[in-house]
Amino acid sequence: MNPPTASLLLRKAINLAFCIHRRASGSRTMFPSPMPQSTYSVRHGLPVLGPRGLFQGSLISEPWQLVVKHRAGSLEKAVGETRTRSMVIAFGILLVLGAGLITLVISSQRAHTLGKLQMEFAAGVSHELRTPLAVIRSAAHNLRSGIVRDKQDVEQYATIVQQEARRLSDMVEEVLLYAETQSGRKKYTLEAIDVNEVIERAITNLSPTIDLEQCELTSRIDPDLPPVKADAGALTQCVQNLLSNAFKYGKSGDKAKIDIVAQNDPGAKEVRVSVIDHGPGIDAADQRQLFEAFYRGRDVGSNVPGNGLGLHLVKRIVQAQGGRVTYSPAPHGGASFTLHIPAAL
Repeated sequence: MNPPTASLLLRKAINLAFCIHRRASGSRTMFPSPMPQSTYSVRHGLPVLGPRGLFQGSLISEPWQLVVKHRAGSLEKAVGETRTRSMVIAFGILLVLGAGLITLVISSQRAHTLGKLQMEFAAGVSHELRTPLAVIRSAAHNLRSGIVRDKQDVEQYATIVQQEARRLSDMVEEVLLYAETQSGRKKYTLEAIDVNEVIERAITNLSPTIDLEQCELTSRIDPDLPPVKADAGALTQCVQNLLSNAFKYGKSGDKAKIDIVAQNDPGAKEVRVSVIDHGPGIDAADQRQLFEAFYRGRDVGSNVPGNGLGLHLVKRIVQAQGGRVTYSPAPHGGASFTLHIPAAL
């Protein structure tokens, strides 16, 4: 700052201070214009009296001291509060980073597990496709080359081809259904339907794929069951999947004993449909992953057909219709899966 500018600022400050002092003492006298430069000077950095002594004994004749006080009370306390606030913010940032790292590790592990399951699924589907295709090709070759000529044998070969073709069709439908449920494109038409009709249709659809002579199937259905609000085709698929699993994994000896129980629960406003087998049950280590896609039990042999999508599809389909599916060990040691379906009010 150059000297003329500093001098002008100093003169204005003295005039302002004098006006404040005069107003505080009740006088109406004010300088109409800035004081002449000859009436003041600067000594030791403070404005003092000039030779004319106009301000003798006034407020501005005394040395001034400017005191700056922080609202916290002291500089040490202000620094302490700032340090504490900075530590809290830093700790919060560390927590966010830690949570993000944990989430990343969990997501990475789940992605690794899912990738492994998908590889196993691809291998399983390839095996499942190869088996019926090989049977169909062999039967077609024998029929075409004339190896099989007897009418009864021809009918038997035709039955085999039909069963394997149906098995292929069901597998393809299951994979397509999984893709639709994952993408959210699957739409359901909810309406009031009869549970008895759903169970009967599921058994009829399953009959060509399983040997009913090796299955002891019993039904216990409440006579006063109300209609349920669901998609008829989708609910039939769920019951059919549960029955198929019970037949494949619930055998005790040469036969599979399966119970179908349908009960009304007025308190929960739902109908419960349970499929119970009398097999060895499900290992505790497998129960947490029962409804995950592509997952198959650790003790399931490679000769048991399946791709690990059945229970996962049941869960997704039932949840999309406002219901749920639960698992519980059966009293006799088998497995019990229950569909909780909203009643149509």
